[in-house]
Parts: sequence; structure tokens; C-alpha cells
Amino acid sequence: MNYVLFSQNFVANSATTTLQFAALTNSGFGIALDAVDVSVASAPGVPEPASLTLLTIGLAGLGFSRSRKSN
Repeated sequence: MNYVLFSQNFVANSATTTLQFAALTNSGFGIALDAVDVSVASAPGVPEPASLTLLTIGLAGLGFSRSRKSN
């Protein structure tokens, strides 16, 4: 087998995307794959809604406790 290292980046166009592999020749043996790795990259700097909610509640709690101390 003459394995060739191949790397390709792609962007999914929906929440579920099908990735298919096909042979380029008609040898009768089909396609031979080894060590296929699909990674999910997250967008840096974009907070999750749950994290943002927790941050807002924490800041509101700090503001409330501070105003209570000053009275």
C-alpha cells in the first residue's frame, strides 16, 4: 500500500454534516483508510450563553453586596 498523508480543512454547513470518502480508481479493492481524524474547532473569544449568564449573575451579586455594605 502506498499510503499518502493528506490533510484537508472544511467548514460544516449545518449542525450535522456527512463526510464521505470515495476511491479515485476502479481497482476492485475499494478505498483503504487509516487513522482518519476529524476535529471540531471552536471559535475563540465567543463565550457560551451559560458562561455569560453566570458572569452576569456574579457581577449583579457583587454589585448588590457592595451597595448593601455602603448603606
